[in-house]
Amino acid sequence: ETVSARGVMRGYSDGTFRPNSAISRGELIRSLVQSAGWPLSKSSAGLILDVPARHPLSAYIETARVRGIIAADTDGNFYPDAAATRSDVSIVIYRALKYTEQTKPNEPGENIEE
Repeated sequence: ETVSARGVMRGYSDGTFRPNSAISRGELIRSLVQSAGWPLSKSSAGLILDVPARHPLSAYIETARVRGIIAADTDGNFYPDAAATRSDVSIVIYRALKYTEQTKPNEPGENIEE
C-alpha cells in the first residue's frame, strides 16, 4: 500500500497487485528512480539500443544509466522487458545505495577526508 500510495509501483488494471508475479527490468528501474526521487533525464542519448526514446520507460532507464546504476551489455542492449532476476535487483540496489552515499551532502561538523 505504501509504494502504491507514493506512486512507486502500480497494480494491474483489474485492481490487483500480484506480488508473486515477475517484474521486468524496466519496471524495476522505474520503481527505483521514482522511489529515489531522481528527476527524469530529458534526453535519451540512444546509448542503449533496445530502449529507443519512444519506449515508455526510456526516461527512467536513461536516468539510471547516467547515474551509473545500469549499463548496456556488450551488444548495447538492456532488455527492459525481460524479467528481473535476483541478481539484477541486488546489483541495482547496491549501485543505487553507493550512488546515494557518494552524492549525499556532508552533515554539519562531519569530517571530510581528502
